[in-house]
Amino acid sequence: MPKETRYTVLFSGEFVTLKVADMEAILISKALKAPRKNRALIVEYLARGATPRFMRLARKYGVDLESFL
Repeated sequence: MPKETRYTVLFSGEFVTLKVADMEAILISKALKAPRKNRALIVEYLARGATPRFMRLARKYGVDLESFL
């Protein structure tokens, strides 16, 4: 996961805390670690309109978005 990942706490108990990572960070991680496996997911996300934050993270981590088209 990228260093910039934002986590939202869904539950915080005495022994357990449940956190969920933000969508952009998850997609960047998937594009970096297993681009072939996650190609359809990334293409669908790009077709719907990627956020500026996603685009910044893609540039920073060297994700070749053209390879998904």
